[in-house]
Amino acid sequence: MRWPGLCSDSYVSQSPLASVCRTVNFYPEIIGGRGAKVDVALYPTPGLASYVAASEKPNRGIFHQNGLCFAVIGQTLYQVTELTPTTGTLTNRGTVATNNEPAYMTTNGDGGDELAISCGGQLYILDLTNLGGGLTNPTGTADFVVFLNGRFCVLDASASILKISNALDGSGGYSTLQSQRDSATDPWKALAVSKSGKELWLMGEASGDVWFDAGAYPIPFEPRQGLLIEPGIEAPHSLADLHGSMMWLTHDHVVRAIGYRPQHVSSEALDHAITQYEKNSRIDDAVGQAYQHGGHYFYSLNFPSAGATWVYDESTNWWHERGKYAGTSDTYLAWGPQYHAHAFAHHLTGDFRSGTIYRMADDLYLDTDGDALRRLRIAPALFNEHRRMYLDRLELYVETGLGVVTGQGSDPQVMLRTSKNSKTWSSERWASAGKIGEFDRRVVWHQLGSGRDLVASFAMSDPVPWRIVDAYMDVRMG
Repeated sequence: MRWPGLCSDSYVSQSPLASVCRTVNFYPEIIGGRGAKVDVALYPTPGLASYVAASEKPNRGIFHQNGLCFAVIGQTLYQVTELTPTTGTLTNRGTVATNNEPAYMTTNGDGGDELAISCGGQLYILDLTNLGGGLTNPTGTADFVVFLNGRFCVLDASASILKISNALDGSGGYSTLQSQRDSATDPWKALAVSKSGKELWLMGEASGDVWFDAGAYPIPFEPRQGLLIEPGIEAPHSLADLHGSMMWLTHDHVVRAIGYRPQHVSSEALDHAITQYEKNSRIDDAVGQAYQHGGHYFYSLNFPSAGATWVYDESTNWWHERGKYAGTSDTYLAWGPQYHAHAFAHHLTGDFRSGTIYRMADDLYLDTDGDALRRLRIAPALFNEHRRMYLDRLELYVETGLGVVTGQGSDPQVMLRTSKNSKTWSSERWASAGKIGEFDRRVVWHQLGSGRDLVASFAMSDPVPWRIVDAYMDVRMG
């Protein structure tokens, strides 16, 4: 018989007796073709390979447009250019202020030929027609910068002031073209631009506003009257546009705006995890990024202080986890890639712990620093009114015979641990997933004991494309 619900999302409930399911460095994909054996399979999240590295750290932001790519690493703005099809090189384009916040970059297109960078609380402008000319600093405090309808729009979060540049000219306009929030008492903390609606989203702790281009003078943008977005934002850098809809982290859950109506999209299990992160660490430094990969639209929410990463998949409305495995403690840390840009036919990601920019791809199977990328699926418990069950045989239906020719992964292994109470675990029992070409290999364990609440945990770290389809078992009732 099948192991029920093997391929699904991460859902660790308040009580592990209710649910202890985890999906780490896998994502569930709904199988929609006719004649499919299963409804859902687990596919591997992409791995990483170094593309280029700076001598300083950490990565603070990356941006690509019209063939030009830039990254802020440490206190330097770098231009990233392609060196070989799989490697790049860095050119110093100026020094910027530093703090613990991400950097934001955007251009004003062919009409302005300028790159705006907000970082370290300052706004800088780079003339794209004179890349070696250095940076100018045209205004005071700036925590966010976006572009809309010919103008750079800057948020000074410390003063809750929106500043606007001159049309197609990032060098001025900010001191006179500005507006302070008057729609609510909580100050603006975050700014993003809606790609689909071409609107400015300005979020405070309790509520937010949406501004649009009304063609007014001297400030062309005005708030949509009578519209107040609730709830507000807890982590300012969690605000991101996922496929035309804004997402952000509130004080205890994640929302996604459908039109102007925020919908609660985090699961109750994730909500509980967020509450624990805030209690034991902090959540206001969480960073959200949205990107498309492999036909999926993902929103990744990194909690660097709390040490966790959760990813929302629009195609399923499910959450899975990603993380860097810490073997000494048998835990996962926050996922390193925190910034994303699609450049030079690659998904380039900046590691928030280092100065390395990585290529992210499905045919790569390592984590940051060349470490093993450990994947985990903890399946739903076998439970039948607390009656004793005997697990005589368990088979993981995983794609086999994908081992590499030599070295690590030449005989890839699946590591099984079992639990009888969802809290304590057995030692690992390994089973081969087949050397290269052994497509008929079956991944099977026997005599796994008995219990009233049986849970199976499957882990694998060999550098091969792990794809889990299902699991089958022989189980007897006591």
